Amino acid sequence: MVKMKYPLIFIIIFIVAFVVPCFSYPSDISSCLIRHNVYNFTLPHSPDYYTLLNFSLQNLRYAGPTHQKPVAIVIPQNLDQLVESMLCCRKGSFEFRVRSGGHSYFVHRSFVDDGSFTSKKPRAVFKGLYLGSADEAMSKLDRNFPELDVEEEECQGMSWIESALYFSDLPVGSSISDLTNHYLKDKVYLKFKSDYVRTPIPVEGLETALEILKNEPDGHVAFYPYGGVMDNISSDAIPFPHRKGNLFIVHYIVANLTGWSSKYLDWIRGFNESMTPYVSKDPRAAYVNFVDLDLGQMNSSVHYDDPVKVARAWGEKYFLKNYDRLAEVKTRFDPENVFNHPQGIPLNNSKTSDQKLGESNICKLAGDEFGSLQ
Repeated sequence: MVKMKYPLIFIIIFIVAFVVPCFSYPSDISSCLIRHNVYNFTLPHSPDYYTLLNFSLQNLRYAGPTHQKPVAIVIPQNLDQLVESMLCCRKGSFEFRVRSGGHSYFVHRSFVDDGSFTSKKPRAVFKGLYLGSADEAMSKLDRNFPELDVEEEECQGMSWIESALYFSDLPVGSSISDLTNHYLKDKVYLKFKSDYVRTPIPVEGLETALEILKNEPDGHVAFYPYGGVMDNISSDAIPFPHRKGNLFIVHYIVANLTGWSSKYLDWIRGFNESMTPYVSKDPRAAYVNFVDLDLGQMNSSVHYDDPVKVARAWGEKYFLKNYDRLAEVKTRFDPENVFNHPQGIPLNNSKTSDQKLGESNICKLAGDEFGSLQ
């Protein structure tokens, strides 16, 4: 087996490729890579394989034996090797995934050293960021939220990069350089869901949320405010449409250090369902960076007569009215469906006569299926 080389930590994290078999074997991709001078790869029987796989895996739910694993992990050392790796994928019946840096989201949790939860009572934590002086921040807080009675000593002045460290949940005493460490030491089993809120949640809605939180010590909910400058950007200016009119985004989280069971999925799905009356409607919007396969997904082995219609089930939740425009762009600039993901933007088959979604020889490059926050 080829000895793996680690030229740069960033290459491992951002360019590592997961090649998943459809109807082929590891030897097929291995021989193709070697013929094209790509040697920096590992197969499941190599000791380097699980070292790399576990290094980049963020969600322990996908570490178990029942979940499909890559047939090879490739670390291209330059652009030419990346292209050759993709071409090898296209020559065989393989799907291709690029392991991106991901949306580095650290779960907010309260654990003591042995991993147990400190309290079963819901606890509210408010963290805010103001780009300006402490005096300006205090003035706005006193004017808009006098009931909070915030004292000036509760405000900490820092640079923007220091604020990133503050919100990162890294251990006390960490330095800014620790932000470049992409290895998550405290990996957990977790599941995320999301909602957008456009009108204030009434008291009964908040009481409902509190009652549900009491039933699951490993469950959390986070509200992140929108507004401000975001209201000045039209929803169709860029693909991300959740702009004017949103009060905040809701993140539902369940995370556990020691194991996973169906009760966690039941709890978070039930929580999400219970909040239906209080969140956005027609469609019920969701945050695309928290890939939620509960909304549906494409099966690459199935041919869909109208994939745009099928993917609308989640596409409109993520992109609202921009979804159809994105499908047009996808069809025009990626007619062979190279960049693909189970919840990716699909091709418009009515405008492609020679390419059908789901053909086994399509190389699918995109996303972060393995170890994502699904």
